[in-house]
Amino acid sequence: MFIVSCLKNKLKIYSSTKNLGTVYHNKSTWFNSINEKFFFDKGALFTAINRKFRFILIFQFLVRHKEFLTNISFYRAFKYMVNGSNDYIRRGC
Repeated sequence: MFIVSCLKNKLKIYSSTKNLGTVYHNKSTWFNSINEKFFFDKGALFTAINRKFRFILIFQFLVRHKEFLTNISFYRAFKYMVNGSNDYIRRGC
């Protein structure tokens, strides 16, 4: 969301090939699983990216990433994502 916010505010963004850090793929301390919060946050993210096409972005994400739908139905995941989208708008972000 940070980069999207920078782009919307017409800030200049530069890229570099320099190494800024190292990532260790050990057990995550912040990501628990694909759950309601995961889909809620994705809905908010897609709304931040493009409010006008948020439903299309949400739908295409669920269609393209069916592997995330093993423990949750398509409808329920869609509902959580729309709730996240609506919450993002309600907060006035």
